[in-house]
Amino acid sequence: LGPGGFRQIEVPQGFFGWARVERTSGSAPWFAYAVVNDNFNSDGSFVLPVPAASVGNGAGLTLPVALESAVYRTEGILANLSDQDRRVRLDLYADPLGALPASLDVDLPARGQVSIPNLVDSMRKAGVTIPSGVAGPVVVSSSTGATDGLFVGARTGNAGGGGRYTLSYAAVPFGSASETTAVVSGLQQTATSRSNLALVNTGEVDGSASTFRIEVFDGATGAKAGEKTVTVAARRFFQENGILQNLSPGTSQAWVRVTKTSGRNPFIAYGVINDGAQPGQRSGDGAFVLSE
Repeated sequence: LGPGGFRQIEVPQGFFGWARVERTSGSAPWFAYAVVNDNFNSDGSFVLPVPAASVGNGAGLTLPVALESAVYRTEGILANLSDQDRRVRLDLYADPLGALPASLDVDLPARGQVSIPNLVDSMRKAGVTIPSGVAGPVVVSSSTGATDGLFVGARTGNAGGGGRYTLSYAAVPFGSASETTAVVSGLQQTATSRSNLALVNTGEVDGSASTFRIEVFDGATGAKAGEKTVTVAARRFFQENGILQNLSPGTSQAWVRVTKTSGRNPFIAYGVINDGAQPGQRSGDGAFVLSE
């Protein structure tokens, strides 16, 4: 690639796996990404790269959310980039489950990858009682203790157009989540789109709850347009559906600042922009926006 160059490589038919990209010559910064397309409705799910040095690299990882509802479900994707076989435990935390998580053990061969098409239902089939309509974070641990070389991601979506509309996101290693303040940009509330904001208390330090101040800033004027305070228990998930409609009526596009005002645990903040001004309208397809 020359300066400013771009190249896209088509993955062979039937391939299922992961790719490693290395710069072999030159000194310029570069970027890589993937898109998983649906062969029926052509929906694309954008997959961000993960620097090799930060894959896993801690005592655990937190997948922001896995869910199962009448409309949406989550596919789990796990890759073992190391040269050793390992067993991975997935613990789903959600209020309907009570204090204990729903768990699933997955065996990953060295340099192998596994897809779990419906993560929540797979836990149910493993013998765990899980009610319908559940959503919450998944804490991931490894039989070897450290999670270096372990990638955990997900695609959450709904059926439509003869296929599925999905969005992709990755688990956050312990020690890499936000500590005090996070910003989520690009949120919209229009005739064709709506936005949700979600927070996860990772619970990686202790079992204490955290309190957050959510501030909405109008993208057109820069003025503060709304505010809300919420408390999220350890290893729990909070989502404000239609955040602009609820906290700043009349605001069509905005960014949100999330500030932790109490609590010891790191947190994950993200937004989802859905196609359709209200649930049930248009395709319902979502775009995942991780905080900065």
